[in-house]
Amino acid sequence: TTYPILPTNGTAQVQIFNPRDCQLPIIINNQSIILEPFGIWSEKNLETTGIKYLPYTADFSQCGGVKSDSGAIAAFEARTTSYILGESSYYGYQDFCNKTRTGNPAIRVLVYSRINLNVTRIELSGIDFVFEINGTGATAVAEFLPGKYDVKINGKVVSDIVLRLGGVYTLQTNIDVDETKVGLSIVTPPNSVHVLWILPQYIALTIAEVLFLITGVAFVFTEAPSSMKSLMQASWWLTVGFGNMIIVIISHAKLVNRQ
Repeated sequence: TTYPILPTNGTAQVQIFNPRDCQLPIIINNQSIILEPFGIWSEKNLETTGIKYLPYTADFSQCGGVKSDSGAIAAFEARTTSYILGESSYYGYQDFCNKTRTGNPAIRVLVYSRINLNVTRIELSGIDFVFEINGTGATAVAEFLPGKYDVKINGKVVSDIVLRLGGVYTLQTNIDVDETKVGLSIVTPPNSVHVLWILPQYIALTIAEVLFLITGVAFVFTEAPSSMKSLMQASWWLTVGFGNMIIVIISHAKLVNRQ
């Protein structure tokens, strides 16, 4: 399924990104993992009340850092929190993992900068929108149309990405003295079922409603007394109207998360 898994009361979600061009071994929450270059690790259903701290040990030796560095990151109840682990410190922010109301893909940019830049500008080709950030950090989430985009960083094209309908993405960006690299991570998978699959349902419902309508109208004009024809027809359309109203109420009530 591509429905997002959202944090609820009593649970928390934690994500760790590796915006580097190297592997990052980590031990966290009694798990031993290896974060691939521009990879992501997530814990979607962490039982907690309030705040829970997760101790970790990271090995930065493959990234030119220290062999072992330890710390603890916080998981907040009913929230998704994402982190970049660094030597002796980390950067964290509240993340967005739900699909947009329009269904268009959403993306934020996560920048890991090893050089001193006043402002980093990230642009997607053909869009009059610029992400701006100082140093290492995360931008706000922005919504775009699905499609393929060239990624420009400080005016230079460094890569291209594909955003698909319903997906939620994080564009991890590593800025170094020699070069700039990016990697697109999927926070919530894009839609996997095409919207055209709804056509067979509509066709079946339309045929059923037409057949039902013919039966009802035939009864009104052949079986009902002359004085009752108008009343019967009005009752028929009133019933149809109530049915449509029930559909509208249920669709807008959001009784389940997967509507």
